[in-house]
Amino acid sequence: MFDRSIIDTARESCGIVAGGIYHRIDNTHGEPEEHFRIEPAAWVNLTSRYGEIQAVCHSHPDGPDYPSYDDQVTQMTTAVAWGITLVRNGVAHEPFFFGDQVPIPPLKGRAFRHGVTDCFGLLRDCYRLERGITLPNFPRREEWWESGDNLLVDLYREAGFEQVPMSCEWLPYDCALAT
Repeated sequence: MFDRSIIDTARESCGIVAGGIYHRIDNTHGEPEEHFRIEPAAWVNLTSRYGEIQAVCHSHPDGPDYPSYDDQVTQMTTAVAWGITLVRNGVAHEPFFFGDQVPIPPLKGRAFRHGVTDCFGLLRDCYRLERGITLPNFPRREEWWESGDNLLVDLYREAGFEQVPMSCEWLPYDCALAT
């Protein structure tokens, strides 16, 4: 059961899940309405008491319902699951979790969430589920498509894919990318 009373609706709330328990942590960031910071001592204390950190959680008051670029980078750096609770009009919603440490959602019928279950996330999850291959993950900036770049083509290349002529025989798990 999600306890909405632990969420500050005006500032980013944050905490750590360790030992199966959510531990609310003071947000020490200088701009707590937009960002959060967990003091390293809190992380060390919880690790020494409970062992492995299971998740880092924070809220997005009137922010996006997807991880920011910085959220993605830091989640990948910490290598633990991250959870975000969206707060809209003072109401905290159920958190969503992301990172390679959380179960992969079904490939069909999944909701689109930038940086998590977007087009690149779908490809990564398909390869992990169907082929046992973990492709590298890359943080994706918000609205990258407005820059005129083709981030998906770049990411696919960096993940080891190569472009082949459409006239080639298609092999299982080949991908078509419409640009």
